[in-house]
Amino acid sequence: YQRRVHGDFRRYRQEQMAWDGYLAQHLVDRYPAVSAGAMIGLNGFGVWAISPGIVAPDTARLQAYAGAFSNPAAVRQDGILFNNTKYMCIRADDEFLVGKKSKDENHPLGARQLTGIVIAKTNQCLVVALCTEDQKVNECHTAVASFASYMKSTGY
Repeated sequence: YQRRVHGDFRRYRQEQMAWDGYLAQHLVDRYPAVSAGAMIGLNGFGVWAISPGIVAPDTARLQAYAGAFSNPAAVRQDGILFNNTKYMCIRADDEFLVGKKSKDENHPLGARQLTGIVIAKTNQCLVVALCTEDQKVNECHTAVASFASYMKSTGY
């Protein structure tokens, strides 16, 4: 019994590591407009992949993101809370949530602080991308749209 459980955990961890590499190779490292990202499954809201330094949202928050695609008015009013940062929602529809926060001039990271977020919904997951002040949210959106489109075309 312990062996089977341990084996299942190992397989789960290998699958997650595979998605981590996929996210890094095909989104974060490929597009200069993306600083960090995450992939979150819609079935059970498990984290498929997440960039280092990003805090995984709790299940209630993930459910709120998924619900925002069918009720964009709520997220437009409340904003997007991700990685302990609140973003003002500048776009919400059935495909994308886009947010931006104002730059904090006293932040120790200066222009490298995360100031934009794009969340796309595919068939099976949410794709989250974060960008910094020196990157443009619209360029981040274009990158996420391309990545999400490919994921949808492959059934994900």
